[in-house]
Amino acid sequence: DKDRDAKHPVDGGVIDYRPASPGAEVIVPIRAALDCPSPDVFALTLERAGGVVVSEGPLLVAASAAK
Repeated sequence: DKDRDAKHPVDGGVIDYRPASPGAEVIVPIRAALDCPSPDVFALTLERAGGVVVSEGPLLVAASAAK
């Protein structure tokens, strides 16, 4: 959310990724625990199983939420 401090992003949930086959399309549900009226960037990080309170893992994907 562009109105929040970058050190405290809105958590979109934990994803258990298991592709049906190599290169298969995956639809990722985003379940924000907080209201996010002004999404700016979506980011995906690799974390330990079960998730973490604050992202620690490497950034895998980032995409602009611009309309």
